[in-house]
Amino acid sequence: MEKIEEKDNIELIIGDLNWNESRNENETFDLDVSAFLLNKDKKLDRDENFIFYNNKISEDDSVIYTSDNITGNKVDDEELIVVNLNKVTSEIERISIVASIHEVDDEDYYFKDIKNSNLKISKSGDEFDLSGKMMFKFDLEKEFGNEKAIIALEIVRNGEEWEYTPKSKGFKGGLIDIIRYYGGNI
Repeated sequence: MEKIEEKDNIELIIGDLNWNESRNENETFDLDVSAFLLNKDKKLDRDENFIFYNNKISEDDSVIYTSDNITGNKVDDEELIVVNLNKVTSEIERISIVASIHEVDDEDYYFKDIKNSNLKISKSGDEFDLSGKMMFKFDLEKEFGNEKAIIALEIVRNGEEWEYTPKSKGFKGGLIDIIRYYGGNI
């Protein structure tokens, strides 16, 4: 786990999800980036602490979901989730950044079916700089081909400081499995 120290001047952690169309021209996929704000027990204790396309801003304004692209046809910055570490309230001990395939009815669709799907995690010392410096890049198509969702990064409070580690934990059952993993209700 890497510490975010004061000298690092990191204010923002940015999750940037990108993808192109599916391998089959007749299909389109919607990928989503989201964040879970967890308590000291590593659990989602309230629905409001799950930040995604239907709940775009955390109550403390520390996590913001900025866009919902449903086709993956843009060149860059399909979906962003931004975590401002300076605004996170004290009851939040851990933040997880997640990527998932949106509501796939057919069990045969996985990240391997979506061309150029990736999640970049960046850091920035300026709350107005959403490009930041890339820390990690997860190639969803190649590294997590047989999964429908992943926990990519965990940011953990350690006293007054934050630490982060790439988690790289895949889930074949999609976002619902991650919600259950964190003790959320479906």
